[in-house]
Formats: sequence, C-alpha cells, structure tokens
Amino acid sequence: MKHLILIFLLAFSISIFSQNNDTIALEENQKTVKLSSKITDCEDVTLQNVNVVNLTSGEENLSDGNGNYTISVRKNEVLLFSLNGFISQKVVFENQKEINISLKVKQRPHEMMVKKPVIYLYPTHKTNIHLVLDFKGQLLTTFPKYENNWQVTAYPDGRIFDKKTNRFYNSLFWDGNIIFPEGHYDYKSGFVVSKKDLTSFLIQKLENIGLNTTETNDFVQYWLPILEKNEFNFIHFRVNNDYDVISKNNITPKPDTSIRVFMDFYALDKPKIIPEQILRKTERKGFTLVEWGGSDVSNAMKSNL
Repeated sequence: MKHLILIFLLAFSISIFSQNNDTIALEENQKTVKLSSKITDCEDVTLQNVNVVNLTSGEENLSDGNGNYTISVRKNEVLLFSLNGFISQKVVFENQKEINISLKVKQRPHEMMVKKPVIYLYPTHKTNIHLVLDFKGQLLTTFPKYENNWQVTAYPDGRIFDKKTNRFYNSLFWDGNIIFPEGHYDYKSGFVVSKKDLTSFLIQKLENIGLNTTETNDFVQYWLPILEKNEFNFIHFRVNNDYDVISKNNITPKPDTSIRVFMDFYALDKPKIIPEQILRKTERKGFTLVEWGGSDVSNAMKSNL
C-alpha cells in the first residue's frame, strides 16, 4: 500500500512539474518584447522611412533618420521590412536581442546602380550653398540626408557644414538607380586595363582629369576592390558635360570651376582592341566643385552582345 501511495505521489509531482514547465514556456512565448534595432543598406548607410510591420499583430512603424526602429513583438512572430527601391525582408523573431537589417537595392532589367557619387566643395571663402540634385533616375541613399536640397556652409579647405544635422562632412554623398538612355552603351573609345595595372592607371587618369590627391585616393579606395574582382576591365570616363546624362547640380552660388568624372566599366575575360579615350585636364579657378561616381554596366553589356 505504501508503495502505491509513493508511486501516486511521484506521478502527481511529475505531472505538476510538467504543467509548470509548460506554463513557463507558454508565458515565454506570449511575452511581448519591445525590440529596438537598426536598418542600413549594403554599404552600411542608414535608411530612413523603412516600413517595419509585425505581420502577426499588425503593428507598423517607420525607421527614423538614423535608421533606428522600435516595434512590439512576441516569439515566432514575423517582421517585414520594406522600402521603395529595396528588396523586402521577412524575419522570424526568436527572442533575439537585436535584429539589425541590411536591405539590398532592387534593380529592374537594364537598370543600373549609380554608385558612390560624392561632391566636394571648395569656395574661396566661407560660403552658404544651396544645392539641388537633378538626377535622371531614382534617388536611394544620401549622406547627409537630402530632403529636396542640401543647405550647407562650405569652407576653402573642403569642410562642409550641414545645417540640418549640425555636423561637418568632407563631401556630400548620394546614390540611386537609373535606366540609361539609348546609345549609352555604344562606347567608341575607352581603356582596357588589367588587374595588375589598375592602381597606377586610376591615379594617372584621375589626376590628369584634375582630381587632387585626396579625391583620387577616395576614388581608388572605393573602386579598386570592385574592379580587382575582374582580370580585365573596360573603362570609359564621362567627364564634365558628359556627366550630365546621369545628373546635374543646380547650385547657388554657381561654381567657377566644375570637375565631374563618372566611370562606366564592365568585366572582360580577355583584352579587346578599342580606340583610347582622350582625356583633357580641367584647371581649378575660383570656387571649385568636384564630383565623382561610377557604375558597373556588365549586365547591360551582356544583354547587348
């Protein structure tokens, strides 16, 4: 009889313990967490106005100017992150402390990514500047944040003070998607450059066009790792007025000198013969604006072959 009672008590205790664990697990799953994290693009630039939706509860919020968002979520609920021009992401919440998101740019067929255009400003004296981008495509990421214009104060040493963020910058950054006009890929001249010659080639050509050491170094540091993925690259520079097919700068006061260079390039498996592009140097006089950017047009060139 005593043995039966002990067995009964043991079974009862196990049942209670199991129920308690189930209750704890259920409570853990039903616990609502206030999740705060960050959203950037693939170049680690923060993204504003990303729509963050809890698909289970229906709660919806937007990321702020620093890419930060906050939303209520429970375990196993699904969050959707979406922004026009970017590929949406879904993430299942599994009690992570943070869910930092990196969104990739969405591209349509023959739509090219205009990467890393940066604008340097060198007035002859401290100057308040109003700059409006006239971009022929879809603007994506800007730094500092571009809201219809940039209102900045520029200094002769190249420092740029943005009044909206109350910060100093070395340059103004933007990027975006564009569908280039018909004939854009009909290159009549350019350069075929092997991987081993890229550094010396870029330094020589950019400084011949008129970029200074800092601007050239910035260009090379950004583009060299991308170009070096290919054994050979075809490169064509769009300089000054030829840059206008991509974008224009409506700027007040107007610079005395503008030096703008945009690099189109695509990968080659082996060298090909093409007339060498003639590049002319622009001398700096007075208030000078410098801008550079580029685009990998490899996919478009494959389609055009």
